Amino acid sequence: ELDSATLVVDLLGRNPELLYVHQYGSPPEYLLKRLETSPIEPREFPELASSVASALRLVSELHPRAKIRLLLVAPTALAFLAGALLGPSEVTLLQLSGGRYVEVSVRRA
Repeated sequence: ELDSATLVVDLLGRNPELLYVHQYGSPPEYLLKRLETSPIEPREFPELASSVASALRLVSELHPRAKIRLLLVAPTALAFLAGALLGPSEVTLLQLSGGRYVEVSVRRA
């Protein structure tokens, strides 16, 4: 059983998992990447946000006692939509600050 599980979601092709590996010394437990190289169209937001929320739910179900960390690289509006679709949850966001990821605890009731 894991103490923590990290989901890295890269919808913009920025490869945040590389800095994650450099900082934490191992790859994230889960990686979700958008393979399309074209810009994300607003009409794609609902489907992509739903995929992000579903992936985070799945990680939470697989590791019910683990601290869940999310590193999300996506347009801001899409990230907000994913949060709205996820609903009440407890997750720790990894936010880039000064060339490193810092943990930001978020609890939404």
